[in-house]
Amino acid sequence: MIASQITKHLILTLSIILCNMLLCFNAFAAEADTNNQIRTELLRLSLKSESKLLSKTAQEILSGSTISNKDLLPVYRIILNNKFIDRESKSEFLNLHIQKPTNSNYVDLEYVKIKWLEIGDYRNANRLKIANKLQKELSDYIYSIEVKNDDYERALIYLNSHDIVIKIIEFNAEVGLPLAEAAESKARELKDTNLIIISLYYQTEFIILQGDLDLYIRKSEECYFLDSVRNEKSDFYSSNIMHLIDAYIYEGEHRSRSLYLLDLLFKNPSTRPDSYAFYAKFLATIDTNSSSFQGDNIARRIFHQQRSEPGGCSRDKSAADEWRYS
Repeated sequence: MIASQITKHLILTLSIILCNMLLCFNAFAAEADTNNQIRTELLRLSLKSESKLLSKTAQEILSGSTISNKDLLPVYRIILNNKFIDRESKSEFLNLHIQKPTNSNYVDLEYVKIKWLEIGDYRNANRLKIANKLQKELSDYIYSIEVKNDDYERALIYLNSHDIVIKIIEFNAEVGLPLAEAAESKARELKDTNLIIISLYYQTEFIILQGDLDLYIRKSEECYFLDSVRNEKSDFYSSNIMHLIDAYIYEGEHRSRSLYLLDLLFKNPSTRPDSYAFYAKFLATIDTNSSSFQGDNIARRIFHQQRSEPGGCSRDKSAADEWRYS
């Protein structure tokens, strides 16, 4: 009887120990997997990136070298957009490599852009407590700067965008739209195309709440045009294209324009998975019995056509220029 109880106790104890070991192993494996994902992404950039600077930066990070915020920004943007890396690991990576400014005379705009991306990432994930904490830290840094030059004004636009997005979340166009319009006005004064695009994009979020589809399309097309002539696309380039496709599908006209935009999504490997859902939406609006229906051509476009631009985002100038905003 006693031996039996001892045996049961030993089995229970061993089971608990085994479970704890498995939990620890799983946690370690998950952490290792995330670290491997980051390392794999960096290795890919170091070996396959079309940008020599991006490749060099990835190599420096892998070797443990210190890099500038300017060099870190494009790498962090890629890490941030990797859906296989969890948010906390992305922040750990950032905290490990970001250079915190020590000069209070001039603003480090690259630092501001990086923190703006991090805040947006947490906010988009509905982690508002963390986003607000990071926002407060960024605000304290910016307002501590002594020289109020153009970069300082740019930093303020990035900072104030958090409040604009909060108004979007609250569906408060009455307060949010004037804030976005003021940001656009200042961005135009600074002749900063990227900030103009950002402020226009925010405006479209409020305009669609007001139900003005024509204005929504015009503002979105302006965003697209400004982005299309840039070598380095804005952070809203792909999202804006998706907004335009949705708008044209809802409108029910300009199908050739929809296909052109759909093709841009398809050509870009990072948005190709999204393009299938938009192609499905597009096809759902077409009368398959119509003589103008070209289902075979669309199918070839999606599944068979060879693509010569692995990086995507090439631009057919005639097609884009035809759609200049009014």
